[in-house]
Formats: sequence, structure tokens, C-alpha cells
Amino acid sequence: MVLSFFLIISGIVTEEFWSVRQAEILSNKIYLKEQAYVQAVSAFESYLKFFKNDGTSYDTLNDIWAYPLEIPLPEGKITISIVDEERFLNLNIVKDKEGEEIVRRLFDILKIRSLSTDDLKVWVCGGFWSREEEPKKAALDSLEELLYLGMNEEDFYGKVENWEFFPGIKEMATVWSNGRVNINTAPLQVIMALSPDIDESLAQSLIEYRKEHPFKKPEDILMVEGFTFEIWHKIKKWITVKSENFRINISVKVGGVEGELVVIVKREGGKFKVRYWRFS
Repeated sequence: MVLSFFLIISGIVTEEFWSVRQAEILSNKIYLKEQAYVQAVSAFESYLKFFKNDGTSYDTLNDIWAYPLEIPLPEGKITISIVDEERFLNLNIVKDKEGEEIVRRLFDILKIRSLSTDDLKVWVCGGFWSREEEPKKAALDSLEELLYLGMNEEDFYGKVENWEFFPGIKEMATVWSNGRVNINTAPLQVIMALSPDIDESLAQSLIEYRKEHPFKKPEDILMVEGFTFEIWHKIKKWITVKSENFRINISVKVGGVEGELVVIVKREGGKFKVRYWRFS
């Protein structure tokens, strides 16, 4: 009886000890997560001050902001990366007739078959389709809406067909840009989508040219061999060399806990307006 009593008491004490220990671990993780958030916000505010000093009239992949920055911490590190949203194609231009053709070409280049541009346009603009739910009749708020509309994960994230890799729409599109594409930073597929007259070879020539001679104004694209006034006339309303919207990703690792702050900011003159904020 005495032995049984002590075994029971020992079990209760052990269980209580582990409950307290688990509570301490959870409390410590919450504290570290809060610290990660504070560190991320501080890094964002400090980096934004640095970013404001960028006074050039054009943005390129050679700019300092385009390179990731890593800051060591006593028990971890902070990693900051910035991407201009104007390097991607804003799918909301599908509501424009010419914009719809550009989006369609991008879908064709990426071999996207699980969602048609016709359904995307109906979702954004309204109209008739065979689905039960009503169209949204408003601009996309996020690319993830494409998954809701039926785009499969391969088309969204990327895939391999016949030993050839095709990037997903997530790596080529946005809903945050001003609708124009920065020809100094845009990837090959987005450049090709701008016009049926821009094939892979011509788009690659543009990319090679801008490495040494960044475009200071949109019409500088005519300096690239193969770009004609006809092509320029067709795409000039869709291109820019100065980006307005940027995605700032701040990853924090501290004491074994990780946190990520994602902020979309719009540059208006020398000021930045926060358009989106998420910490996870």
C-alpha cells in the first residue's frame, strides 16, 4: 500500500513538473516570437530610411536595395530582401482589352491550362460563366484567388514538362503593381508577354543589354537591336523604368524561433505608404 501510494504521488508530481515545464517552454517561445516581431519592425523602419535616400530616376537589379541584406544577432540573424512589384505582370490588367491579350500570352508562355484568361476576366469584370458562384466583379486582392478559381498548384508554383521547367504564375505575376512593367527588372517571360513580336531571343537581348546599360527612360528600349518603333508604340503604355511598389521581406531568427514580416509599400515621391502588412 505504501509503495503504491508513493508511486501515485510520484506520477502526479512528475506530471505536474512536465506541465509546468511545457508552460515555461511555451511562454519562452511566445516571448521570443514577440522579440522577433520587435526586431523585424525595427529593421523595417531602419531600412526604409535608407531606402528613401534612393534618388535615381530609374530602378534596376544592380541597385543596392535589390541585394539581400543579412544582419547578425546575438542569438540569430535578420535577413532583408526587397522585390519591386513592377517587375511582375499585374493580372488585374485583364479587364483592359490589350491587357487581356498580355495576360493571355503570359499564360501561354507558362503553359497554364488549369485556368483560362476568359474565366479570370469574368471573375474580375463580371459576365456569364457556367459556375454556381457569382463572379467577384472586382480586382484580385491576392494571387491565391487563382487557386480558388481552379488553377492547380503546378501552374501556380511551377512545373516540369518534357524535361523543361516552367515557372509558376506566382513567380511572374502580382496584384500590387501600378500595371506597368519595369523593363530594367522584369524576367524573361514577362517581357515576352508584352508583345507577340517579342520572342525569347529578343527578350534575352534586352536582358543582356540592360546589365551594362540600364534603361533611364522607357524609349531607351529602342537601343536594343531588334526593337522597332512599331513594337515600342504597341508596348509603351505598359512599360516603365521607375518602380512604385515594393515587397519587403524580413526574416528573423532568434533563440530558435523564426518570424517573417512581409510589407508592401508604395513609393510616392520621397515617402512610402504601407499597403499590406503581415507577420507570421
